[in-house]
Amino acid sequence: ILNKNQNRLDIRIESNLPAVYADPARTSQVIVNLISNAVRFTIDGVITINAKRKNEKILVCVSDTGIGIAAEQLPYVFGRYVKTQKSGYTQDTGTGLGLYICKYIVEKQGGEIWIESDEGKGTSVFFTLPVADN
Repeated sequence: ILNKNQNRLDIRIESNLPAVYADPARTSQVIVNLISNAVRFTIDGVITINAKRKNEKILVCVSDTGIGIAAEQLPYVFGRYVKTQKSGYTQDTGTGLGLYICKYIVEKQGGEIWIESDEGKGTSVFFTLPVADN
């Protein structure tokens, strides 16, 4: 999937991250979906995955240097069956369920998810998961 569109992957994971309260399979599903979206809308760019501790949560970010999302569409990207059109992009954007499912999974695990995008410069999707008590 990452070789599509000649993109490069940059992984930046803080060392010694604590365990989180999360279903590994579902969390992997979220990350794969976010990477897939980034690859779909980025050509010859960089997709970055960051993970770090922030207080009692782990903050994960999947960002890209792609075409971005128009500001007026950002409030709707996590809606069910919302096919948000990326800026200036004519390719089919999928079923409209991916980000909706990501939001459901993250929130069911006690986390939060949000998106920031700068049209023409890229998109970053952030989510948190609570750190497990020792």
